[in-house]
Amino acid sequence: MEMKSFFRYLGRNKIYSLINVIGFALSLAFVILTMAYTWQESTVDHFHKDADRIQLAFNQNPESGWQPGDDWIVAEALKGRFSDIEDACPVYYMQERTVSLRTMEQEVKVHASFSESNFFTFFSFPLVSGEPEEVLQDPYSVVLSEPLAQRLFGTENPIGQSLKLDDSVYVKVSGVMKPFRNSLLSGTDVLLPMPRTAECLPYSLEKEWGYLTVTLAFVKMHPGHDMNDHRQEVLEFYKEQGYDIFDEKGFVNCNDVWFVPLKEVHLGGFKPSVVSAETWQGQNVVLRYGDAALVRLLWTVSILVLLFAIINYINLTLASSEFRVKEAAARRLLGASRWAVQSRLMSETVFLTFLSFLIGLLLALAFEPEFSSILQKPIDLGLLFSPGGVALAVLLLLVVGLVAGGLPSVLISSFKPVDIVNGRYRLRAKMSLGKTFLVFQNMATFLMLSLSVVISLQIRHLIKAPLGMIP
Repeated sequence: MEMKSFFRYLGRNKIYSLINVIGFALSLAFVILTMAYTWQESTVDHFHKDADRIQLAFNQNPESGWQPGDDWIVAEALKGRFSDIEDACPVYYMQERTVSLRTMEQEVKVHASFSESNFFTFFSFPLVSGEPEEVLQDPYSVVLSEPLAQRLFGTENPIGQSLKLDDSVYVKVSGVMKPFRNSLLSGTDVLLPMPRTAECLPYSLEKEWGYLTVTLAFVKMHPGHDMNDHRQEVLEFYKEQGYDIFDEKGFVNCNDVWFVPLKEVHLGGFKPSVVSAETWQGQNVVLRYGDAALVRLLWTVSILVLLFAIINYINLTLASSEFRVKEAAARRLLGASRWAVQSRLMSETVFLTFLSFLIGLLLALAFEPEFSSILQKPIDLGLLFSPGGVALAVLLLLVVGLVAGGLPSVLISSFKPVDIVNGRYRLRAKMSLGKTFLVFQNMATFLMLSLSVVISLQIRHLIKAPLGMIP
């Protein structure tokens, strides 16, 4: 499609072009970062093949509220008791404590998790080396994350290599796994069989009822079944076994149980209290809970920012439309249809949006560390380069380009060529539309600034408010 006249128009209106491109680029950079974060938060653990059927057991007591910690034996015992459960998998997740792995040349502190031999068939975490059914069969095996394997062994094949666990136990590398991303279990460097907890923890882990751990009890239901249908039966089962739930003030009986679908744990509103470090020697369960309200807020702000960028583009296009109107009239006189002129103008807007997106993507990559620091969570912009991310980006560009270019193209192509030739060109509609958009922008800006001031004052008050204690 002929683009020379468009580039000539941009060259004659350098300030217009610069404002449009930079404005769009900054807006899209913000949208890219916020949407990457919200998408990331909204899809935690959605990648598992059986995510719709996996549930995590939560317990409630009057003192400590909801918490996911269970005995090691709970998941297996539930599977043996309820036929609705297809499989079960306990996971001891040690995000807050490290263990030592030693080679002949170096010693490294790593975050370890422990599970049963079915871990990689129960979940869908990818392996770089090793078979999912076999890597944890040997009680003295260990699965390393890919970055840790490269750090310890470089280019050498790690499979079959021996490592010293803490001071006395030798384990053999049986597999290498991709880092756990976008998961409740993110941060795991090594995965060990459950029996090895005895060497890694300051107490012995007994596989029996009544011995406390803070193990996560995952169950996989048969299709169409929900473990919450058996809540009362589960409570009775716990009482039969004399099963207690640990509370930082002592041992208290569990008064409720709930099985949360894996996809809903992160943003489902469950923020269970955990055992304090002082009470339980630092072995507290710390999952990656998200903030659903923050996700909704960022989605809203992203849409507003994108809407403002579109309105700015429309205003600037209408304000400098005289040259484009004459060009459109000339094309109409030469036989072009009104639709052909409109589609041309919209394609130019899509091109400008694509250019702004490329600049915005570079800005997003540059400011990602600062944005992650503000949100206190790393943002994985690699999601943008996945098939779903590419499809979403293309859809976003098309929608923004067509919406931003739609109204100006309709107005510019609506004038009769004879009116332009006779000098009767008046784009009165642009003035009323421009005023409407400006009023909307000013009102929205005033509202957002007012809310920012109120929130800042509230935060300042909370920080400086007296605590009610005499120093």
